[in-house]
Amino acid sequence: MRKYTRYRKVVLVSGFCLAFILSLVFRYISVLNAGKGPYLRPLGEIYHTFGNFYYFPLLKKNYRLFVGEYTRNVVLPALKDANDTGPNPRLNWKACAALTSFLKMPKDPLTRFIPSDQLNGQFKLAYGYDIGTGISGSDTGKGFLVEKVEKHSNAYKRGVRPGQVIIRVNGIDASVLGGTMITNMLEGNNGLGLELELFSPDTGLYGTCSVMNTPFFIETVLEEPTGKKGVRCIAIKHFNKKTAEDVDEFIEKFLEEGMTGLIIDLRGNSGGPPLAVMDIASTFVPPGVTIAGFYKKNAVPFGLITKRKDISYSERLMLIVDGTTAGPAEILAAGLQFFKRAVIAGTERTAGLAFIRELFRLEDGSGLEMITGKPFLPAWGEDFSLFIEDVVPDVPLPKEHHDLVGYVARNYF
Repeated sequence: MRKYTRYRKVVLVSGFCLAFILSLVFRYISVLNAGKGPYLRPLGEIYHTFGNFYYFPLLKKNYRLFVGEYTRNVVLPALKDANDTGPNPRLNWKACAALTSFLKMPKDPLTRFIPSDQLNGQFKLAYGYDIGTGISGSDTGKGFLVEKVEKHSNAYKRGVRPGQVIIRVNGIDASVLGGTMITNMLEGNNGLGLELELFSPDTGLYGTCSVMNTPFFIETVLEEPTGKKGVRCIAIKHFNKKTAEDVDEFIEKFLEEGMTGLIIDLRGNSGGPPLAVMDIASTFVPPGVTIAGFYKKNAVPFGLITKRKDISYSERLMLIVDGTTAGPAEILAAGLQFFKRAVIAGTERTAGLAFIRELFRLEDGSGLEMITGKPFLPAWGEDFSLFIEDVVPDVPLPKEHHDLVGYVARNYF
């Protein structure tokens, strides 16, 4: 009986000791996991964003492998450091960039991680907008000469035009402020209002104008000379929400002036929002035509169908492309080519990067630019691969020629 009692006491004491040790172990693990959270949370957010939106297949084991290596080589040593104050944002961004490169397809040149200090700029670039008054110019010593006013900006709507001179800003002489200060004020924070006193040299009149620093879409359509009567050309360097509207304004003006042929220069156009393709194509293709379709992850395929517009153009049309023509600009070129609505001229094939790209803002202010869809056209079909296919020009152009717009106008119109 005594032996049994002693044995039971030993078991009880051993059990209490074991329970105490296990509690310390679990507490250490919980503290360790809590410490790992700030390091691993951004990686988990990237992985889930990939899982929900990335068009191509995603291997879970790649994520586990990366997180395991990162935890062993970076996180655990940092947590053991008594001076550790948490993850350095720059270090975390490097890890996020490395994970993004690890998760994406090897031949995917577009998907990438973007640090928070660059994300707002990337949004502006991708969607073709800026924030400010839309006024740019230079200091003349006697005032600030307005050299350009963006047509979709608040200042343009308020009547500010190139050639005017800003004499005062908010009651302070321009000569006192200086050109750099005035430029900073004209490109100020969203919502900042300015009272401008202007002089118009052509009329000799002075006036005042209240302008605001607000978001505006950048002009993306410019006229280029062709050197041939009746043949007109516009260059589109990027697509945004206002591009189709600007194209229509030029075409309406050209038609009134007796246009007999149109050239659209898409060289250097890296794309923009895919919906711009539908809006621009609707000017040249009859309504109800599916100019392009898209497949997206976990979504029903959808198409861009041309619509009826007040402005249309059905005469001779040529597009100029090269290896820098990419994204939605390629879709526009391929669609117009397939429907025999335009002849494509170029020095080389297009870039072959006509994917749907989207920007995602992450919890810490950084972001992901990611391929989320694949386009298809009647010319390409469901199995078309943009990694190996591109738009082939109907008319080859000489690379060495310094004026390809003039060359096309003289030889093909």
